[in-house]
Amino acid sequence: MWEVVGMSGYLLALGLMDLREKKIGVVWLVWGAAAAVGIFFYEVTAGGADAGTLAVQSLLGTLPGLFLLGVARLTAKMGYGDGMVLLLVGLRVGYARCVALLCFSLLLLSLCSVVLLLCRRVKGTTRMPYLPFLAASYVWECVLQMGSK
Repeated sequence: MWEVVGMSGYLLALGLMDLREKKIGVVWLVWGAAAAVGIFFYEVTAGGADAGTLAVQSLLGTLPGLFLLGVARLTAKMGYGDGMVLLLVGLRVGYARCVALLCFSLLLLSLCSVVLLLCRRVKGTTRMPYLPFLAASYVWECVLQMGSK
């Protein structure tokens, strides 16, 4: 439960930062990486989890983040911070959940964009922040998981 609260707070803080400043501070990324690595080692040592299985799940979870980093590099349509944050989230949640979060957050982003375009609040070239939608997707997924238990 504490990990869900921590990750939600982290993503919400980054989402607000992305909304206000249109960039993510490197310090926040370093703190997120340190937390992800620290939790990994805690799970292996105190939790009794198999290090190999956990490492494979974590590394596979980084693939969606690496995909966003590739999109940022090739097209400049996404920010590098967006990819780095999704990469950190993938380290903790694994591949399947990270792909689901990516898809749902992009769906939310596109729906919001369509509504804003139809209301003539933005133009087709307006850059939309991604991290608020990733945070909303993560919180929504956690609420759905708690409701199904």
